[in-house]
Amino acid sequence: MTSPETIRITASILSRVRDDEGRYALIENKGTRLREDRDVLTPIGGSAEVLDGVGRASLMELLGIEDTNFEKGLDLRIRNVSRAAIPAFLRWFGTGLDRETNPLRELREELVDETKIVPAAYLLDTEHQLVGYDCHYGISHRRGSSDHVLRVAEVHDVLLPQLAMIGLLHGGTFVTAEEIRNRQTNTGVEIGAIADALIAPRLSALAIEASNFD
Repeated sequence: MTSPETIRITASILSRVRDDEGRYALIENKGTRLREDRDVLTPIGGSAEVLDGVGRASLMELLGIEDTNFEKGLDLRIRNVSRAAIPAFLRWFGTGLDRETNPLRELREELVDETKIVPAAYLLDTEHQLVGYDCHYGISHRRGSSDHVLRVAEVHDVLLPQLAMIGLLHGGTFVTAEEIRNRQTNTGVEIGAIADALIAPRLSALAIEASNFD
């Protein structure tokens, strides 16, 4: 693979919710449904956000980018980042400074606002713990173009309160690691590649990936 001078970065925070059988919770990806009119299951979670103000300004200086490099608001979806800046980004992300560091906002957005699987009150007292990261560098074919993309995922084990878990058991889809690796459920529904991050996240993943770009 030829190394480009600039690449695209996407960084997300994912919730790893498992049932009593150890299966992983996935939900329908609304974005893919709207853009491409097809069903794809992905983990609960989404783009991490950089903190507004000083945090955003510091990241822009670190990466040598401008406001226009951010694809949407404070989301850590950034285009045209110098390949040489990737190690610095990964080390910054690993510190947790000046960015979102827990899955609760996206958990509420996806389970309450978007899918309406549970009411907001059911998510009170949700517990979570960081378990690791997943990094993947490759080529993405989206919207008619091919981009070199670094995907970073921070994974949290999430323990939902009982009523929320009951709602998710009815409104979500629970799959095995084998189904995730096969990219589809046993009934044939597509599973997005981002679900790989749930299987074996590692606390060392960011440092390892940074060394690949040094």
